Amino acid sequence: IKFAIDDVEDFRMADGGTFHARSDVVAFSSTPSDERLKDNVVTINNGLSIVNQLRGVTFDWNSGDRKGHKDYGVIAQEVEKVLPELVNQNELPLVTNTDEVYKTVDYEKLTAVLIEAVKDLSKEIEYIKQNCDCLKK
Repeated sequence: IKFAIDDVEDFRMADGGTFHARSDVVAFSSTPSDERLKDNVVTINNGLSIVNQLRGVTFDWNSGDRKGHKDYGVIAQEVEKVLPELVNQNELPLVTNTDEVYKTVDYEKLTAVLIEAVKDLSKEIEYIKQNCDCLKK
């Protein structure tokens, strides 16, 4: 099902329930995170090591409404080598005007890795503060 305003397709509901939107989706819900919905919860180990394997980039979009606009992000193929669970494959008809499949990244899931990486850095800083004579006065 395609929805268009002024002859421009703004969003589409595809087979399998995939929803495509030309712009941000603002909803009255959020990502479920309640502990009652989770089993086998394990803290991420080596968050800093994981983050050190990722690369943040700036880039210019080369397709769709964003063409020519500068943006920030990651490269899905690079993330897939480190965190394959965060990479999916989807058609992006409102970006590419094709049925070709492209890789996408669940950016919100990177937050959990970043949290643990910051905690790893914090531990390292505390260790240095306590053990480096140059910091003691």
